[in-house]
Amino acid sequence: MRANGLTMLKQSLEKRQATKRNKLGARGNERCVSLIATVNHFHFHVFHLLLEQIFLIKTSLYHIFLINSNGYLDNLGALEIQIIQIYSSLIDARLETMIQVHFLLHSIVIKVYSKI
Repeated sequence: MRANGLTMLKQSLEKRQATKRNKLGARGNERCVSLIATVNHFHFHVFHLLLEQIFLIKTSLYHIFLINSNGYLDNLGALEIQIIQIYSSLIDARLETMIQVHFLLHSIVIKVYSKI
């Protein structure tokens, strides 16, 4: 009877430890899933901003071509060239920042995965 009680106690302790490990692992996985969702959401915003900037440039170019009778970039006025330069510098700056944040988020994901 005593051996049977010790066996039951040992099994109960093992079951509790396994449950604890599962709960800790689940919490760790939830954190990773949440972080991955955050990274994916960030990528959505990156592409949305880039598409928005490309759309603005295309509409600006479209209006410039409508204003210029022959539609060649060589004949653009100083103002139109300045507009294009401002848009391209904005895109470059945003893209550079987004790339830096992208690598930062990926390094965080790797650190979280390595701790699980």
